[in-house]
Amino acid sequence: MASQNTAKKEIEYFTVPPERYISTPTEVLTDDLLGSITKSKGSQEKESVLKLARLVDSISQFEFATIRRRINQNFLKLAAADSGRQVPARVGSAGPTEEELDEMEMTFMEDVWQLMQASHFRLLSKEDWETAQEEQFTFNSPVEVNWNYMDGELLHRFWASHEEERAGAASIADRVLVFHRGISTVRAEGQYINDKIDLLVQYLLVDPFQALYTRIFKRKARTTSFPDSCDALIS
Repeated sequence: MASQNTAKKEIEYFTVPPERYISTPTEVLTDDLLGSITKSKGSQEKESVLKLARLVDSISQFEFATIRRRINQNFLKLAAADSGRQVPARVGSAGPTEEELDEMEMTFMEDVWQLMQASHFRLLSKEDWETAQEEQFTFNSPVEVNWNYMDGELLHRFWASHEEERAGAASIADRVLVFHRGISTVRAEGQYINDKIDLLVQYLLVDPFQALYTRIFKRKARTTSFPDSCDALIS
């Protein structure tokens, strides 16, 4: 006879991804580097350390200067074309064609994607979106988005060259790109009257009823007898 304590309670596990971004100001990093080097080398190295820090900062900014400039230029041209205004162009040159505007859109999307990745932003995944809906991290006011106002083909053309990234993205990625950076703990304070009532009903009514039902069902199963032979069934 099996023990009644063999039933194990189910334990829910969830995975917490590691922090992918640590917000540390440049001044803090420079001060720490300056303190470490001057402590071992002496204060005479202070000016050299500051020059090195400025050089590293300039190099890191220079790597994305061209991309940021191209994003600004393409955005102004695309915004002008979408609103029906004259697209900025060089003097004496004709405006961009439809094919050139389509290519400009893809370049713009690729540049934005590259900058978001370099800044340690993560695209909203399927798991992130499901968690946001389950934990009610969405708007509780009636908000309706007019998706027809947006270009429905832009992201479809963009995902055609990023099929692997699209496979793990949320369903809304076909309409809008949502990025996030960093993970924090959700904290909330309140009386939680409804939750306390539900918990009280669970403790006083649901759990005792389930325990009583299980006990009666097991007792009936033990007291029920069956014929030991086919002769008893025939007679």
